[in-house]
This record gives sequence, structure tokens and C-alpha cells, in this order.
Amino acid sequence: MKIRLKTLTITERQWKRIREATFVNINSILQAVEKLIKNLEDDFINFKSPVFVASALYTHAVEEFGKLYYLKNLRPKKGKITIEYNLVFKGKTSHEKKFELAISNLPKNCIVLQHGSHTKMSYSQTSYSIETFVSWQTRLSILNADIDKQGDFIKPPLINHFTLLEAVNSFRKFIEDYKY
Repeated sequence: MKIRLKTLTITERQWKRIREATFVNINSILQAVEKLIKNLEDDFINFKSPVFVASALYTHAVEEFGKLYYLKNLRPKKGKITIEYNLVFKGKTSHEKKFELAISNLPKNCIVLQHGSHTKMSYSQTSYSIETFVSWQTRLSILNADIDKQGDFIKPPLINHFTLLEAVNSFRKFIEDYKY
């Protein structure tokens, strides 16, 4: 039987190293995403395109920011830091918590991958496109081909190339000034 670690106490030096490593990870992921999307010309990223995966990578950078935000806001007590380990390092809820922290603390243009719209197509018909935000579920939908209970393919969310590029650029500017 495995024992689940709930809290972990680390030194201030370890705390600084994990913050630095997380910051470096975010920047490395952003750099990879930028390389994948810099020459893309289509408005919408087709789910068959390798660049579609860049949006999943981007969601990971945002999730890492949620972890960095959590770590940054811990306070040392007698040279030690206590981390709610399961909250940010293990399990499904840790992903959701990191996204929650990131989304709550990043500018909106860093978390939108597809703007919603409403356009009239004809006198009686209306077309909607749904806004797509960075989230754990978005990343799962991008990376995993899935079917519903009737066996029909579930289409991944729409991702707009220009909106993704705007999010990456905005996040890059935000993180450059971030004091971790």
C-alpha cells in the first residue's frame, strides 16, 4: 500500500531551486511553442496539424505558472517551507488547482485560445463559435482522440492561430517581469 504524501517540508534553498526550475520550464515551453507557430498562416489550427499540439504545450506553460504562483506565495518559517504536496504536485486535482491559480492571476489575453463570436449567416440562421480557454480539459481534448458514448468522434476545441500567438506573446511579456 502506498502512503500518499500530503505535505512536504523543504529548505529555503530547495524552495528557490524549484521556483527557478519552474520559471526556466515556462520559458523553454514558450520558446518551443513560438518555434512551432511562427510561420503558420492559417487562422484556425486544424486538429490534424502538429501545430495544434503547440497549443497543448502552451497550456502546460500556463499550468506551470500556476505552480510557480503557488510556490512564490509560500512564506518561510524558521528557514523551512511547507508545501501542500498533493495540491500542486500529484494527482488530477493538482492539475486543476494549478490552472485555477494561473487563470486567476494571468491577464485574460494569456488564457484565451479562441475568441467566441456571433455572426448572422442569413435572415433566420445564426452561427456561434465558442470561446476556448486554457484549462486541463482543453489540454486533454487537444492531446487525446476521444469518442462519446455513441461511438462518435469528439472534435477537439477550436484554436485560432492568431489568438494563440497573442496569448503566447502576452504571456511572454508578463513572465519577463515576473519576480519569482
